[in-house]
Amino acid sequence: MVPAAWMQLDAIPLNVNQKVDRKALPEATPSSVDEYVAPAGETEKALCDIFAEILGVEKVGATDSFFDLGGSSLMVTNVMVNAEKKGLHFAYSDVFSHPSARSLAAFLKGDKGTQEQDSNITDYDYSAIDTLLAQNNLESFLKGKRLRLGKNILLTGATGFLGIHVLKELLETTGPDTTVWCLLREKGTLTPERRLKEMLVYYFDKDYRSLVGTRIKPVAGDITLPGTLAPLTDIDMVFNCAANVKHFSKGTDIEDINYGGVKNLVDLCEKNGAYLVHVSTESVGGLTPGNAPDTLTEQMLFFGQLTDNQYVHSKFLAERHILEHMVHGKLKAKILRAGNLSPRARDGEFQVNLNANASMGRLKALKMLGACPFQMLEGQMEFSPIDQSAQAMVLLATTPLENCVFNVSNNHIIPMDDIFTRLEKVDGQPLEYVEMDEFARRVEEANANPAKTRIMAPLVAYQQSNAETEGVETLASTVYTMQILHRLGFRWDHTSNEYLDLTFEMLRSLQYFG
Repeated sequence: MVPAAWMQLDAIPLNVNQKVDRKALPEATPSSVDEYVAPAGETEKALCDIFAEILGVEKVGATDSFFDLGGSSLMVTNVMVNAEKKGLHFAYSDVFSHPSARSLAAFLKGDKGTQEQDSNITDYDYSAIDTLLAQNNLESFLKGKRLRLGKNILLTGATGFLGIHVLKELLETTGPDTTVWCLLREKGTLTPERRLKEMLVYYFDKDYRSLVGTRIKPVAGDITLPGTLAPLTDIDMVFNCAANVKHFSKGTDIEDINYGGVKNLVDLCEKNGAYLVHVSTESVGGLTPGNAPDTLTEQMLFFGQLTDNQYVHSKFLAERHILEHMVHGKLKAKILRAGNLSPRARDGEFQVNLNANASMGRLKALKMLGACPFQMLEGQMEFSPIDQSAQAMVLLATTPLENCVFNVSNNHIIPMDDIFTRLEKVDGQPLEYVEMDEFARRVEEANANPAKTRIMAPLVAYQQSNAETEGVETLASTVYTMQILHRLGFRWDHTSNEYLDLTFEMLRSLQYFG
């Protein structure tokens, strides 16, 4: 949404109907703020030519940032396609890590100094955190003291899919003397109060809207702006559901919210002696190097996983920051790693912004391709209904302080074969199962079509390059978390055929798959 170029006009050209005459507007050409640096070598020249062609400019210098010149995340797919034609192979994420032709060319040549590996993660001493996590066990739960939810709870991300359901659970679980303060950013003319009321009406039949102003207190603020948090001195608990769920960005917005915002909330809690419940993701397990997936347990943080993905990287750093402050005895906190948040168990209601769901986005891309590699049939998919996820999280917030990390995902796993069967039923068109070489050809063909680029993004974004260490998605164990949840009287509903049918029927009715 950031303009690629600015231009000042003396007047806006108008047509005879007094509307903007777009054809008469001068062409705004993005330009580099840096002095032009000619490419050195064939690889740099090829990449400069690719950047220039996609950006629609005459030339691009070797040190010019693709994004500073107006490139977008959608254009990255086109960069990859054009590079493949010239024998240059790299991943979607590599362009974000190496946005200039020179840095990307050096990366492709194997110059380790340009790969910008985060030594802050790999060289960190995790021994104190590991000792803390070793106490995160069933014995600590059985011997520990259960916690009570706060009386003045600050809830972030309250208008999000998870946040609004956590709000509902907090209201139902606590008494009339508990107030939930909902921190919301102002959006144009929409006040925080109006935004919250609209979401309450959209998601729930019960009139929670009438509680706004009494038990629900909307407050304007932003977790990335500590000054807006400073007045909240009476808060005794923070439930953080705010997150930027994009996995790649040309800017710092992902880290600003997911890591910087958490640091601000930690400061707020320490100053006020408040208890922090932070919603993270099982994706912090990243990718396991090699071909055999590792398992992320609730007693683990870093075990050598790859965290190059910007979203995973930011969520990992946030968890580490929280645990680090717990080790030093400055913070009372709990980390709840969410699974694949999916439609409500009771009625199949899904999130307003369907395009924010990465799992469904990948299914949409496969549906558009009309094909799936045989290897995917061996996989599995997990559905964590949003209402049950919120219920489980609020319950886990009451566990003893020693029980500090949980993997909160449904322990009923569905084979991908069952998912693809339902995907075929959306329009009656069968998926064609193909070998990986054929699938890669179809992906490349689709990426060459600008109209399909946006749909392909969730699939292409996780393609790995030959230049990086290969890995497979780390699996998350829920054994320990389920031991606790069973003792709290909670169990996940079995992911039934009826639930899956309801989910895909809802997606079909919304024309999500086209």
